[in-house]
Amino acid sequence: MKHRTGYLYTRAGIWYLQYRVGGKKFAVSLKTALRDEAETERARIMDGIRTTNEAQTLQRVVDKLSAARAELARNVAPIGDAWRIYLRSPARPDSGVATLEQYAAEWQRFARWLAREAPGIQTLAQVTERHAMGYAGTLAGMAASTFNQHIGFLALMWRVLDIQPAPWRKIQRKRRSMEGRRELSLEEIRNVFAGADGEMRVLFFLGLYTGLRLGDCCLLRWAAVDLAGGVIRIVPAKTSRSGKRVSIPIHPELVAALGTARDGYVVPGLAKFYLHNRAGVVKVIGKHFLKCGIETQESRGANATSAAKWPLAPQRGDVGRTEERKDGSRANGKRNDGKRARCVVGFHSLRHTFVSLCRQAGAPLAIVEAIVGHSSPAMTRHYTHVGDEASRAAVGMLPSFAAAKPGNATK
Repeated sequence: MKHRTGYLYTRAGIWYLQYRVGGKKFAVSLKTALRDEAETERARIMDGIRTTNEAQTLQRVVDKLSAARAELARNVAPIGDAWRIYLRSPARPDSGVATLEQYAAEWQRFARWLAREAPGIQTLAQVTERHAMGYAGTLAGMAASTFNQHIGFLALMWRVLDIQPAPWRKIQRKRRSMEGRRELSLEEIRNVFAGADGEMRVLFFLGLYTGLRLGDCCLLRWAAVDLAGGVIRIVPAKTSRSGKRVSIPIHPELVAALGTARDGYVVPGLAKFYLHNRAGVVKVIGKHFLKCGIETQESRGANATSAAKWPLAPQRGDVGRTEERKDGSRANGKRNDGKRARCVVGFHSLRHTFVSLCRQAGAPLAIVEAIVGHSSPAMTRHYTHVGDEASRAAVGMLPSFAAAKPGNATK
């Protein structure tokens, strides 16, 4: 017990304290000839030594735990098990089903690239900035938002699994170009439907008659489609964190396009394609528009090509057309400073077209907003309670394109 309590002894009538710390022996004079004073001083000195030892012991434990944690990250996050480990991690964000599917596809793409270009890499900790830069180079052709989301997820995965150093930190995110999506004219819509068949035709019907974004249409599941009740209930991926669900009445033409209800995805082939290569789906859609005689890009400084195609001018506050963005732009392609931004036509144009058609048919703005699930606080304050019958009436106002048969696109 000497090393814990110390050992008192006298020399020439003076009390001394002998003790050990870290295996070394120390002796100190207590400068008193009285036993009681020597005991009090011994207790004071030894208490201080014990406190110091405990703190040092705890620090050693912390250091060992940190080292073990780093070693665990290096050895228990092999490339083949990384996705499973990510899913089980309590540190990951609570993402929606559609978002997780997108993350899985992005991880699988990176894992395949890594296996092909750097087969010697076995764990996440072995991925360097050089690998990250090399992989980011393969994503150069993606749209800015797609590129940023892809790199953003990989950076998130490293943070959640606490893999240091993070190889993605130096990759600059792309600056999103200022683009607007114009709506399509009735003639253009007919050409789009006439030139499409199979799942692509169903996808266009979903976009036009629901106003859903591309990802939500591609990843729509039959479980969200209530054909008997005539409604689609879905939490859009863009607002999945809020859990806000939208209910969209199913237009009679969309019912015919969907066909018989099944399990899984409504457009399974496109869903697989979208999860594997979202940019590829966007390119296919762009090529289809070009085939139908619809220019997908508009030169800067050019006048709007769609302004005269609609009998009604857009009303201030219409969703997707004149709403003000944080960067000072407006969604119809014009900036507040009067400069003309590049305007493109893409799948998102169907969302704008859905809103425009509903508004032209006289559907109240609050009803249209509730159907498309607009998330802008500036627009939310205009909401009123929207019943199912009002929503159904709004969608029922949309025109029919049954005459646009597959394969008859105007060249």
